[in-house]
Order: sequence, then structure tokens, then C-alpha cells
Amino acid sequence: MLTITQSELLHRIRGFAIGLLAFVQEKPALPILVVKAPKEAILAAKLSSFLKIYVVPVHINGFDSMGLITAFFDDSDEPLIIRSQLFAEDAATESLMATLRASEIDLHFFDEHSREMLAYRSKVLMPKPTALRLNSISLERFDGVNHGAVDDQMQRWFSQRTPVDDESAITVRLGEPLMPEEIVVLNSNAPNHFYRGSPSIILASLEREDPGAPQEHDIALLLGRIFLPEQIIRSPLKVTDNEEAADILVVTKKHLIIIQAKDSPNSANILNNTISRKKATAKKSLRKAVKQLAGTIRYARMQDPMTIVVDNKNLAFGVSGLQWRAIAVVKELFSDNFSEYSRLLLRLNEDTGVPSIALDYAELNMYTANLIDEASFITAIDKVFNHGINTGAFPRLRIF
Repeated sequence: MLTITQSELLHRIRGFAIGLLAFVQEKPALPILVVKAPKEAILAAKLSSFLKIYVVPVHINGFDSMGLITAFFDDSDEPLIIRSQLFAEDAATESLMATLRASEIDLHFFDEHSREMLAYRSKVLMPKPTALRLNSISLERFDGVNHGAVDDQMQRWFSQRTPVDDESAITVRLGEPLMPEEIVVLNSNAPNHFYRGSPSIILASLEREDPGAPQEHDIALLLGRIFLPEQIIRSPLKVTDNEEAADILVVTKKHLIIIQAKDSPNSANILNNTISRKKATAKKSLRKAVKQLAGTIRYARMQDPMTIVVDNKNLAFGVSGLQWRAIAVVKELFSDNFSEYSRLLLRLNEDTGVPSIALDYAELNMYTANLIDEASFITAIDKVFNHGINTGAFPRLRIF
């Protein structure tokens, strides 16, 4: 496990939200490629025993350049992907390019919380035309790039890729495991148990049959990048009937943020579902989350201060003077279904008056990794919500 054998690398791994990170070592040690990805993508790589890295053409500032898309094949046509932009005069890009040129590497999978889940000795199979492109293309400096426009180009190219593009992709084949393939990460360190309602011991595993509690914990950890420990409350109960009031509340001096989370098992059966079934599940999950958000809003308005039960203790918060926001967090949202998602959220706002948006878990990870404080987090929510109010359709807000 890289976490144990080269723990000095962890600060670098913790320093980026998602994507590829390479470490070139002195021979005879093999180059190390870290793939930081959602648990669903990691499980897809484990089940298929490979991943593909596409060298994607992009046009920047009048000349041709490229980026990388890493694909994890839970579905042959619409695999899970992570996108990586490449830059000139950038040490991380240079290390990544050198690692991809190697025929054999050590491949390590980390989730968004920098927990190492899998590792393999792996073969890198690169078609000759792709190798020539990697060696010949010019790159732009980081500060000279319109990152949103490049990201749009990369996604558009991938959605229109051809069988020839699939054949030209770099294939990384997983070989001998470098750590047990079925592990449970047990964490009892104080920094991971800072929020209200946190259990004393946290167990994290790649495959999850009962996803609710682990997902709530992971969301609380994401929010902990922005908010203070005492502001985050997990699984508060109503004093009226001892039923759960919300999955997570965030209560600050200015805001009440109500979060309802919906996940599904991370298992082979679920991962192998068709795209149509995954889309249907996402809609169903969002409908449930919206209904529960409405119930939490009604409860919060019953009394001021709002009283909840956490760890068998009553807590009271004055909420009538706060600005309220509601967020539904689901496992995965699909861009071509946003008109349907938007109708649910706009109806919730009409019924409650509370600005409400939906994020999938990967989006929430990017929000909390790149937004530096409460004000910027609320600004991002409001930008999405106001666009939805003005146009009738909520956008995906890219956070770099």
C-alpha cells in the first residue's frame, strides 16, 4: 500500500480533488500512477481489470493541444470518466506524460477522501500513433487557458468518439494486486470525527451494500473543508417524534443549509445496470430527496428556535433570521435529464420559498475542494439557482 510504504506522498495526493497524479521514481522502481476517483469508478476498474486513457484533441488560443480522459467501463458506451487538462511548463504534466510512456507501472486507486482502496502492478499499452501524438503536440501554460471552454471541448469530443478513437486509447491493464482487494479502512482519528452526530469509529470500504450512513459521513467530511465542526450536524432527530429531521444540517451565523442525500449500493449488480435504469434511479432518488427536503423545511418553520436531538441531547438554533438553502445530493445526475430535475426543484422552491438545487456527489466534491469559504459556497449555489429561476433549467456549474 502506497499509504504505508511511501506515506510522504500523501500530502500531494490530498492536495488535488480528482484525476491523475504521477510520481516518477529512480530505476529500478516503477513509476507510480495515482488515480483519484469516485468509488463507482474504482469499482468499475476492479471488475473490468482495465481502464482506458484517451488523448483528446483540443483547440486553445488558435493552436492544437490535448487533454486526457480516463474512462472506467461500467457501461461500454457511456463509461464513467474523469478529465485531466495538460499544461506546458508544469511538473505534474511532465511526470504524467513520462509515466504513461512506461510499459509497466504501479497503479494506486484513491477515493476523494484520499483513502487508498486498490493497487495493482499494471501494463500500459499505447498504440504507436498515440505515442507519436504525445511526443509531438504542444501545450499551453495554465494561466493562458480558458479551462471551461477546454472542458466543454473534451466532453463534446468524448460523446462523439468513434471506434477508431477507442482503439487509439491508452489501455492500462490491471495485473498483480499490490494490496488486498477487499479492505475496510477504520478511522478513529479526531479530525475525522469533528462534526456533531459523528460516530466514534468510521468504517469505509469500496463496496457498500448499505450506503446511507457511509455516504452521510463522506458528505460531512466534504463540508468540513469549508464549515466549522460545530456547524455541521449529521442525522439530527425531531423532538416531536424522534424521526430523522434531515441527513445533514449546516447552521452558521448567516445560513441554514438543509441537505438530503440519496445513494445506492456500490456493488457489481448496481454498477452493471443499464444507463436507462441508472437514469430512472437518479430521478426516483431526486424525487424522494425533494419530498424529504420539503418535510424538513416544514419542521424547521414550526418553531423558533428550531429544536433537534443529536447524540441524545436537545440542541436549539434560532433560524428565522437566517438565509435558508436546500441541497439534494444524489449518487449521479445525467446532463440530458436536467429539464426533469429542474421541474422538481422549481416546484420545491414554489412550495417553500427556499432556494434549492441538486448536486451529484462528484459535483459536491468539486465544490468543496475548490470553494474556499462559506460565502463562495453560497454564491455558487445561488448562481445555479438563479439561472434555473431565469431560464427554467438548472445548469451544471463547473468548479476549477
